[in-house]
Amino acid sequence: MWVALALLLAAGGPPDWQPPPPGAHPEAMAVTGVVRVRGVDLRSSSDLVAAFVDGEVRGVASPTLVGGRRVFFLSVAGSTGDAVLGIPPDGTVTFRAYDASADVVHYLTPELLFDPGAPVGTASSPLVWTPTSGEPPTWTVDPAAFEGSMTVTATVVDAAGGPVAETGTRLAAFVGDELRGVADVRTTSLGPRAFLTVYGGPGEVETLAFRVYRPGVGRVFGVAEAVAIDVGGSAGTV
Repeated sequence: MWVALALLLAAGGPPDWQPPPPGAHPEAMAVTGVVRVRGVDLRSSSDLVAAFVDGEVRGVASPTLVGGRRVFFLSVAGSTGDAVLGIPPDGTVTFRAYDASADVVHYLTPELLFDPGAPVGTASSPLVWTPTSGEPPTWTVDPAAFEGSMTVTATVVDAAGGPVAETGTRLAAFVGDELRGVADVRTTSLGPRAFLTVYGGPGEVETLAFRVYRPGVGRVFGVAEAVAIDVGGSAGTV
């Protein structure tokens, strides 16, 4: 029989997003924004927004009440690089929000290019982030780019404890922001399951994070659990 690894869909309290320590990066970019979900701004004082570069947290902010709106004042740490030393500049900054009222992590749009000389948004005219939505994400992975793989058998569970079974649901595994495996959730005699082949290198010591695309709402969600990569091994099978 299969014993599925239960992946709880974006639940279990706020994520442990830790901003980089002071001085870890030489520059900072100011971003002021609000998060709008289904046409309504997030309004809980427990909401969070975090900025990422290549999967690394570069800034975290709680909202500030400004004129009746919950506005996020985010300082994004980074670097414009150093051509003399051969240090490349930071590029795309991605954003995620923790929606406390729904206990859900949203992946947000728009993304921004790191530019400390060009602050984005103001308290009176903030940037508006919305959850990524629309067509399924173009998640593809090239097995030839990796030396080995592992298997993950999982069921996705929502915050109410029920399995996510809608046709078209996709589960993807990442190391940082690098895609390592993707599979559709499909119906089996034991319930909905995703059978992922996750790619990596022998002896690699990394943690896999997961994202779920739910076609019913056209949105990508984060997953609360993480799994240590084990090339040549498996997770969630007997």
